[in-house]
Amino acid sequence: MLREHILKNKALLLSLVLGALVLLSSMAGMKALASLKKTPEEAANGESALQVRTVVVTPETASITLTGYGDVSALTAVPIASEVPGRIEKIHPRLEAGEIIPAGELLFEIDSSDYAAALREAEAAVEQWEHTIRKLEK
Repeated sequence: MLREHILKNKALLLSLVLGALVLLSSMAGMKALASLKKTPEEAANGESALQVRTVVVTPETASITLTGYGDVSALTAVPIASEVPGRIEKIHPRLEAGEIIPAGELLFEIDSSDYAAALREAEAAVEQWEHTIRKLEK
């Protein structure tokens, strides 16, 4: 047991000594490399004074005319779609590009016969299903 303890202490001592040697040798190497470094030479100042001319500026009013070409588009575009499909019967008289129509006004009137028929078919289907449910309950 004592022998194992001594061997462990020797191994610890050896690793400490080796670590110290590596540290000292790296510090010596850094010092040697730092001594090889040369300080940079100071650059000569090649600046020379330039001769300048000054002018007094006074404000004045001038008109500028610009001519250009391009496309004009609306700032906002409103997509219009109906909730139900159908044939349009009536259109607002001022519904033109660029016109402003107050909120809440009727823009289109759709023929009600198509969706009224579809409503009647749907109501008939509901009634048929309700009748079927009553039969099944009996």
